[in-house]
Amino acid sequence: APVSKLQAALWIGAALALVGIRRRSPVGLWIAGLPRASAALCTPTLARARLWATLDAARAAIARPPSALATLGQPPLTLANALDELAAADRTIATVLVLSDMHEPDAWQAAARVAQRHDLSVLQLADPAEGRPLRAGFVLARQAESDTPVLLSPGTTAAAFGTPLVQRPDFAAAIPHTVINTADPGRVIIAQVRRLLSAGHARRAAR
Repeated sequence: APVSKLQAALWIGAALALVGIRRRSPVGLWIAGLPRASAALCTPTLARARLWATLDAARAAIARPPSALATLGQPPLTLANALDELAAADRTIATVLVLSDMHEPDAWQAAARVAQRHDLSVLQLADPAEGRPLRAGFVLARQAESDTPVLLSPGTTAAAFGTPLVQRPDFAAAIPHTVINTADPGRVIIAQVRRLLSAGHARRAAR
């Protein structure tokens, strides 16, 4: 069944976290887009229970409409803030995996800053529905991230209200990167992630 970008990010993140723990490597999670009150942070740990609690809290928060999250009285943790906090908290060289559609204006700049010290890779999530023209009449929809009402007309795409695929800028060309289509089967996504991580391992070994 089709999954959203958020669902794909949580699924991939949980799988990678489990692999890290099995290898006895502490794993941390910074889940952007949620208020801090939603327990969207988990500092590096080997305790599975802490990671699963963070993921469960994130799933529960994501299931609520953005308007309900706004009532918590805290601004959401942005991807740029999460990356900057991660870089400040961990002075040792770490492997950083970013799972995002990179729609945030400062997302690539923040990733480039962290990549100066850490081994950072970007798994950019893309929903094919955002690029396909609407094959229907006028539709009143809501933007997934902001809950903003949007009126779509025949032939328009999601790019018409600000969600096209964000291209990797030239200054971030050295950052390992792959685009993950959320409509692809799980085995295809797993193979993509494996290739990206293998390339990163080979790059580190060559240093």
